[in-house]
Amino acid sequence: MRGTLTQEGRTNETLTTALVARWGRAWHHAIRRGARDTALVSIEPESEHEPEVVDAEVGRPEHRWPMALAVAAAVVLHHVALTPDYKVQPPWLYLTAAVVLLVVLLVGDPGVIDHETRPLRYATNALIALMGITNMVAAYHLVTLILDTSSSSPLDKPQTVLQTGGAIWAINVIVFALWFWDADGGGAAARARRGAWAEPAFIFPEMELEKYLDAGWYPHFVDYLVVSFYTSTAFSPSDASVIKRWAKLVMVLESAISLSLIVIVVGQAINALG
Repeated sequence: MRGTLTQEGRTNETLTTALVARWGRAWHHAIRRGARDTALVSIEPESEHEPEVVDAEVGRPEHRWPMALAVAAAVVLHHVALTPDYKVQPPWLYLTAAVVLLVVLLVGDPGVIDHETRPLRYATNALIALMGITNMVAAYHLVTLILDTSSSSPLDKPQTVLQTGGAIWAINVIVFALWFWDADGGGAAARARRGAWAEPAFIFPEMELEKYLDAGWYPHFVDYLVVSFYTSTAFSPSDASVIKRWAKLVMVLESAISLSLIVIVVGQAINALG
């Protein structure tokens, strides 16, 4: 009888130990699950005005100076290389507006592009649109003067034709590079925050060759400048694949403008030589 009671006591003790262990494991999993959920929630911004936490695998923010240098080069080239016949009048208006918008960007987010606000986005879009419209006006005046055979054209010298056409073509490359850079993946600040694969319009070779690059690589302005240059010369993206329809249409527009300039300007230069 005593043996039976002892055996039952051991059985109850074993069951109690198993239950305690089981409850302990359950609490352990619950705590881990709760911590994980808390971590996931804490990553999300509390409001739309607070920046998201940058992942350790995402690259460092892009420097502002390559984009600013390209804008300055395009503005100076427009002001110096083009005669008043191809400029929006008065000429100082475009120069002043472009400089003011660029200063706003440099003051609002200097150094690296890691601070994105609605006013800065508006300033960036306004600057690129201003440069694009002004250069399209210059290209229109150039083509009109070349095709106008009813009056004496100021483009009798091949040097003048090539200088004017080359300046407009170079500015066109910079403007479309800025469009690609600003629109792809939500802009430079968004790419730095979310990485290269966050809704990309362009698939660069580096995105598929991560083992050869530093962790967190994502395209910078120079990468989009190369794409724009290829589009204006080879009339194709060359090394990058385009996967968004808007980007394809913009590239078609850039290629059409570039092809028109090259054919008309070179033809006029040859005609002037003859």
